[in-house]
Amino acid sequence: MMNNEAKEDDMTIKSAQRVLSDRMTVVLGYSELALEESFGPLNPEQRRALFNVVVAAREMRDLLRSRGPLPGVV
Repeated sequence: MMNNEAKEDDMTIKSAQRVLSDRMTVVLGYSELALEESFGPLNPEQRRALFNVVVAAREMRDLLRSRGPLPGVV
């Protein structure tokens, strides 16, 4: 059974994960819009950079959504 301090820590971590996931969704949304050239044309270097941002943002968002408390965090 968890003590109150451990429960509070767990709630804090889960809350932080939700907030970070929400923020990552915003980054992902704007990056995808830019990649679709919604804000204007992209040169090949910009396209590659935005593609990398989208891939990393998806991975981070999915990781944050799928994980319980992070290992090693008390």
